[in-house]
Amino acid sequence: MRKTAGTIFLLFSLLLSLPLCAEQNRTLEPVTLQLQWKDQFQFAGFYAAKEKGFYADAGLDVHFKPFKSGIDIVDEVLQGRADYGLAYAGIIGRYLEGDPLLFLANFFKQSPLVLVTQPEIALPSDLVGKRVMATNDSMTLATLLMMLKKFDVAPKDFTVVPPSFSVDDFIAHEIDAAAVFLSNETYQLSQKGVPTIFLTPKPTVFPLTT
Repeated sequence: MRKTAGTIFLLFSLLLSLPLCAEQNRTLEPVTLQLQWKDQFQFAGFYAAKEKGFYADAGLDVHFKPFKSGIDIVDEVLQGRADYGLAYAGIIGRYLEGDPLLFLANFFKQSPLVLVTQPEIALPSDLVGKRVMATNDSMTLATLLMMLKKFDVAPKDFTVVPPSFSVDDFIAHEIDAAAVFLSNETYQLSQKGVPTIFLTPKPTVFPLTT
């Protein structure tokens, strides 16, 4: 009787281990996701999904490619160097121009990109003839350019200054405005007590001023 019970227990243990063995031996499909910026909290959902095994459960081995200065995210996907890429609203323009793109959109996500301006610049129309620090990338600035267009302001109406990724140029009044993240540079300027105005394409119910 003891031998029979031991045999049943062994068979039961083997049966339980079969799904685990099958899972370990399953070949996952490699997938590369091109990020649109350096590693930061906005990608936390992707990191957590990988760590918790959600991608593996779906049969995917996901690899994240960090952003490098000068790369074109759409080209990275079209040239096969990435399977997926994170991009801003400007990707719609590439699609309308004929690029074979498929969108997977998150309609509840809002871009943190805004224009921080000196206190004397209260409207987008005040940017005419001014110096604006921003990447010369329509993919990134699409939403801001749409906002400027509403005020009949085109990119040719102001001077684009290459980004230094520092608020010091703004504080020293070497530039009149800068494209920044609402969650980043705005905090730095607030901590330093710098008076600013923020122009955002997102409708708000409060004035973005400090």
